[in-house]
Amino acid sequence: MAIKNYTTKVPAHRSIAEIQDTLVKHGATGVLYKYEQGTGRIEALQFLLRIKNQDVAFSLPVPWRKFQRVLEIQQVRRWNDEEYVYHVAWRSCTCSLRCAVKHNGEM
Repeated sequence: MAIKNYTTKVPAHRSIAEIQDTLVKHGATGVLYKYEQGTGRIEALQFLLRIKNQDVAFSLPVPWRKFQRVLEIQQVRRWNDEEYVYHVAWRSCTCSLRCAVKHNGEM
């Protein structure tokens, strides 16, 4: 089974913005970008959700290099294009988060 959205043309920054908007819409009180050393790419979003009157910290990592390995195994033509794989990884994360919110009603 192929990775969802492996043909996406949506840039990573748009997926990240959509994730941030979803988090805020569902109660996040803070969002922090964690950058990958050496590339400047965002490797995770860290955020706070208020749960029972306490801020609880969460991290949403996007292991795009693992996505790259899966795309290579699945013989996706652009598996070695790092920018493409980075976009695919963030888009997949966006869809997963939306699905979780939709099925749980809240985060």
